[in-house]
Amino acid sequence: MAHTMRLPHRVQPFYPTAGVLGTAAAAVAYAADVHSVQLSASAGSAATATDAAPLAVRAVVLVLLLAIAVVLGTVGFLGWRGRLAKDGRLGVRTTAAMTDLDTFLLCNRVAGAPTLVAGVIAAFAGTAAFGLPTVAGTVVAAVIGLVGSVAFALAGGVAGDRAAQAMLAKKPTVPARCAGCACGGCEALTRG
Repeated sequence: MAHTMRLPHRVQPFYPTAGVLGTAAAAVAYAADVHSVQLSASAGSAATATDAAPLAVRAVVLVLLLAIAVVLGTVGFLGWRGRLAKDGRLGVRTTAAMTDLDTFLLCNRVAGAPTLVAGVIAAFAGTAAFGLPTVAGTVVAAVIGLVGSVAFALAGGVAGDRAAQAMLAKKPTVPARCAGCACGGCEALTRG
């Protein structure tokens, strides 16, 4: 029978984190460290969630989540600053966003901040997963961080697409009879 260590409820481990993300990470880490969960049971032995995670596994999880953090953080920062190229491969690329350059830039500026936050979440999750000594702690921190970063990145894309659609809805449409006649009347219609 495997020996599991249970901390008294009054003992609170210290996890130096800040904000809402820090509170959630600390709660997850505390739950993973304090409560033992049996992963599998066989005839003579039982592996528990309090078994130590190998350093190599924790390092791989750290590297993968940091790579995701770098990509999301870079795309978020460039989009937020308006530095993404419309003819490139990065950024929000919906039909509404690709209509013209102004709409593309607005869409990616709106999506930039949540995407940047998604990168920060992935970085925190990677360091938390590396810092937790147990298998359960590593897995829980990695999964929560990955799900959180994907959710924030998708939310940013949706918000950016909605901003692009709202911008397109405000643009006046040029009548079909004005298309290409060069009379100068179309220019008066398209001024905002």
